[in-house]
Amino acid sequence: MKKIVSTLLLGAFIAGSAGAQTKTAAQIAKDKAAEDSLQYALGVYMIKSLEKKGVLIKGAMFQKAVDDVLTKKKLMISEASAEKMINVLDADVAGVKGVMMEQQLFAELAKQKGVITMPSGVRYAVITRGTGITPEPEDSVLVNVTGTTPDGTVFVNSQTNQESFLLLVSQLVPGLQDAVLRMKAGSIWRVFIPANLGFGATGNGNTVPPNTPLIYDIALVSVRAAKK
Repeated sequence: MKKIVSTLLLGAFIAGSAGAQTKTAAQIAKDKAAEDSLQYALGVYMIKSLEKKGVLIKGAMFQKAVDDVLTKKKLMISEASAEKMINVLDADVAGVKGVMMEQQLFAELAKQKGVITMPSGVRYAVITRGTGITPEPEDSVLVNVTGTTPDGTVFVNSQTNQESFLLLVSQLVPGLQDAVLRMKAGSIWRVFIPANLGFGATGNGNTVPPNTPLIYDIALVSVRAAKK
C-alpha cells in the first residue's frame, strides 16, 4: 500500500512538474510583460485620476509614500492621519467642482430667453402660470418638487412615493423660499439656486457636494394660510 501511495504521489509530482515545464521561455517572458504592463497601467490610472480631480502630484514624496507602503517601512504619518487628510482633500476638490458647476450653469442661463433673475441671484423659468393665491412667509405650501444638481443627480423627488410635500415655507432652502413667495398656486416653475442660497459650503450629505447650485422643478399645488 505504501508503495502504491508513494507511486501516486510521485506520479502527481512528475505530472505537476511536467505541466510547469510546458511553458516556454518565450511564454514566461510574455506573462511577465503582461504583468508589468498591468502594474504600469495601475500607476497611470491612479495618477491620471488624481490629476482629473485637480490634485498636484509631487513626484519625490509621492514615490516615497508608495515605496514605504510596498516595502512595509514605517510610514511618516499614520494611516488614520492619511485618511483624514484625504477626506479633507476630497471635500476641497468637491467644493471647487461645485463652484465650477455654478459658474458654468449661470453663464449658460444668461444666454437663455425666458429665464428671469431675482435680486437675490435666484433664477427661474415659468413653465405654467398659476392663478391662485401667493403664499406668505408663515404659510404652508403643498408642492410637487424634484431637486437635482447640474450633473443630473436627484436629491429630492416628491414623486418617489407619489405624494405631494406639505411644508412650511420657512422649511425650504432660502433660494427656494424666495421663489415660492413669488409663485401663485397652480404655477410650475424651474428654479435655479446659487449654492449660497441652497446648501452652501457644507453641501447635503452624499447627494449634494459643497458649493453646488440647485435646480428645482416645483409645482405649487395649494397654499395653506397660517392660523392667525
